[in-house]
Amino acid sequence: MSEALVELHETSLRQCAQRIGEENVWSFSSPVVLVKECGEAVVIPVSAIGNHLTVCEHVDHPLIQEWLNLTLNEGPAKALESMLSDTNLEKAGEFAGLYDAWRKDVQRRGHGTVSAGDLAHFVSKARGCWPDEVPVLAVLKEEGKVEVLTFCVAVSDLLR
Repeated sequence: MSEALVELHETSLRQCAQRIGEENVWSFSSPVVLVKECGEAVVIPVSAIGNHLTVCEHVDHPLIQEWLNLTLNEGPAKALESMLSDTNLEKAGEFAGLYDAWRKDVQRRGHGTVSAGDLAHFVSKARGCWPDEVPVLAVLKEEGKVEVLTFCVAVSDLLR
């Protein structure tokens, strides 16, 4: 999949590689390539990714993760009922608060494209591959499902 994205967005990747070559030190304004859900590739500062995507801070919480895992086997309604009726009342109460905050966030901004954890991982990856590689975050939508793919492309391959 990443090979096809590299071929499709070679112009943006080369532009990013050139900008990386002009930098002396990595910073939060160092360039990365973001492939948006619509298929458009943009070269932006790593710190600006959150301006282009809806970031969900709630989905990384262990209780939300537990509920999401339960939904795979039990379905959303039954999983919600299980979490809210947990015998550990403190856990059930904490989940209820998190779930409520998550629902309000979804109503206000829509479903998150990436989690805050995904974003932090990408920033770390971008810093780790600098200055030898172009970091890419691609948001792919297939059959109504959104997938986030991160990878790096060698600057030397792009500037030949």
